Amino acid sequence: MKENQIKWIWLPEWTAEDKEKPILALFLKKAGLKTEPEKAFIKISADTRYKLYINGQLVEIGPSRGDCQIWYYDEINITPFLKKGINVFAVQVLRYPMEARKGNYGMFRTEYPGLYVEGSILDVEGNCVILDADESWMCRKHPGFQIVSESESFAPLQIFEACNGKSELKGWMLPEYDSILKSR
Repeated sequence: MKENQIKWIWLPEWTAEDKEKPILALFLKKAGLKTEPEKAFIKISADTRYKLYINGQLVEIGPSRGDCQIWYYDEINITPFLKKGINVFAVQVLRYPMEARKGNYGMFRTEYPGLYVEGSILDVEGNCVILDADESWMCRKHPGFQIVSESESFAPLQIFEACNGKSELKGWMLPEYDSILKSR
């Protein structure tokens, strides 16, 4: 992939109806390393919020709040979270609807949601594994997620979440999980 061709990815089945309610999207990529990692960095952002897990461990939550003039990404040294063998990169993206009263008032969002990832792993033998957002990332919408409003009349934060545990998603971000997420 040429530099500056970084992609934002999203659920392929995204519809106009999905713009009206909060969505929790799950993204997953597995990357194999034949030897120990030497250095690895990732740039990540999302519209609206993300949680990055590597091999089941929470690594970062973000991005920093931006606005219509600037969108931030986080740059993270992920080397300490990697190992020889299969590594799983799992990202939960919380997408608020465009209408502020249906989501957090303080979070800027664009008309189109997305997950931005740019990164690579260099192993001790000089092999490079690319982590950029592309069709190799699997994804799905979490079927049991909803935002619970703090109040019927005025709820500017919209920070309470209800998420039903789905047995088919148990362990979805671990290397041994046989993913039910869909290929892009």
